[in-house]
Amino acid sequence: MNSNKNETEQKAREAEMKQIGILRSGNSNAILDTIEEIRNTGKTTILPEIFELLLDTEDDEVMEACTGLLNDLKSAEGSSHVISALKNSRYRPVRQILASSCWQSGLDYSAHYQLFARIVIKDDYAAAIEAFTVIENSLGDLDDDEIVQLSSLLNEGLSQVSDNKKKLIRELIGVIRNY
Repeated sequence: MNSNKNETEQKAREAEMKQIGILRSGNSNAILDTIEEIRNTGKTTILPEIFELLLDTEDDEVMEACTGLLNDLKSAEGSSHVISALKNSRYRPVRQILASSCWQSGLDYSAHYQLFARIVIKDDYAAAIEAFTVIENSLGDLDDDEIVQLSSLLNEGLSQVSDNKKKLIRELIGVIRNY
């Protein structure tokens, strides 16, 4: 029985390596088929390759397929990959897409409220709005101490941002206060 398990694991690794090769191939049609395959299998270990594709592709259809895949994530294992990417400065150019996928997927990202607060404060306006929405959707899952800490973080951030972002942060502080 152990050899069957090893054989199954080996086949899964080979299938994933094949998918990675296709995702890196530049062949848009093959990439789109592979993204659909990934969507159907629910294998989340390949998500770092999807993040790389988001950075590298100039094909709108591939970008849309990657974004759709991330928005439809339904596993906590997948969310850990998204959080890792959000923390990695390499993925800053696609942080808006990644943050958006957090609230669109419906997964619980409340444990990472500090990360999203930092995105609201430090990132561009588009990413900040997506992080705002993640925080807003997470408020029901935060305890009183976390709410106080979140408000404090945002208040401290007010001195670091443009007037435009100050309005956004003040609005978020108001949403938190009224929750």
